[in-house]
Amino acid sequence: MLTVEQQVEAAQAAVRSAQADLDAALARSQALADPVHRLADTIHAQTCRLNHTDDCGWLYEKDSGVDDWSGRDHARYLNKARKVLDLTGSFEQAVEIVEAIGL
Repeated sequence: MLTVEQQVEAAQAAVRSAQADLDAALARSQALADPVHRLADTIHAQTCRLNHTDDCGWLYEKDSGVDDWSGRDHARYLNKARKVLDLTGSFEQAVEIVEAIGL
């Protein structure tokens, strides 16, 4: 049976872990609130046909569970998203075009 101190330590560790998960989810949602990041995510999801084990690092470019937008593949799709948004001027139109291309 655990002592009271051990129970408190375990509870504190669980709270720290939950806080870290919450912080990571919040950071991801804040990044995806930005239309350029959302579009980059959409472009990758719709158009990337590379092997995600060896060829595309998208799934591996993470920092504490949050997308690392300075990573090679994230930065590449972020640049694509900026270009598409510059051409269309509208996030909604850009997504429609990307989704049509990804079909």
